[in-house]
Amino acid sequence: MFCPKCGAQNADGAKFCSGCGGPLPATGASSTSAASSPVASPVLAKSRRLKKPIVVGIVTVVIAVIVTFVVKSVLPGSAPVKTIHFGYGDSTSDGSFDYANGFCFSIDGDSVALAWSDRTVTGKVTSTYETDDLAVWEVSPEAATGDSEGRVSVDGVRVALFAPKGASVGNPVGDWGFTVISEDSYRMSGRDVRSCMQYKLAVDQDGTSSFQYGVTEIDADDALDSFESDSSELIDSSSLSNFSGAWAKTDKAGKYSVSFNDDEDASGILELTDKTFGDLSEYYPDTPKATLTD
Repeated sequence: MFCPKCGAQNADGAKFCSGCGGPLPATGASSTSAASSPVASPVLAKSRRLKKPIVVGIVTVVIAVIVTFVVKSVLPGSAPVKTIHFGYGDSTSDGSFDYANGFCFSIDGDSVALAWSDRTVTGKVTSTYETDDLAVWEVSPEAATGDSEGRVSVDGVRVALFAPKGASVGNPVGDWGFTVISEDSYRMSGRDVRSCMQYKLAVDQDGTSSFQYGVTEIDADDALDSFESDSSELIDSSSLSNFSGAWAKTDKAGKYSVSFNDDEDASGILELTDKTFGDLSEYYPDTPKATLTD
């Protein structure tokens, strides 16, 4: 006969189950009905016990994902950067600083506005790529204004903007800047070269910073290949003006102070925002207006 409790088979006439020790039906009771009764399988019982923890675990994970998404959406400084402004200058008579130098660029979809000193360039993004640490936008210039003659030529040049990969308003660490390279090469000192200009602000995790800028000549043979693989490393930094210093957070989200070790009377400011500005004269009042779209 079979035990109606655990399903174990027992000898006919046994009073107690050899499997679970429970009492067995008296002799003559239908063993067939007992055998056909639903029996609690140990495997099935285990799976039933696991269902609740599994369901609870899934619900917990879903809630955690939702909470993480909401937190990231509302935390100050978690927004992606669309406009960067780095300005620096000397102190004025009233103790403030005139950030007339530096650079600024704003990206709105495939439209770009770039300004430095008294010059602006607008154009369209033609390609994007990433290095280990950077996001890079290659730009085809469409219009330019500024310089002593009232214009900046965009003929025969290529422009690339770069920023830390995954940068946010609340995290300035990484390299920010732009590179301009001439498409046409020329002979200088017995070699083919291309003219190249770069502005780069490096913000390090340890609180130090450096700013490099300048124009130089680079070998023409592999210049464009290097430009397309990592424009931020195209120029040997030793050929550029280099200012080391430190950076720190301010009481305004997305705004950071920059100091220079070699000049206590100079100061800089780094501003990151998730807004786009076609008119960069907000950052450089003396710069001719440039818009992201015609």
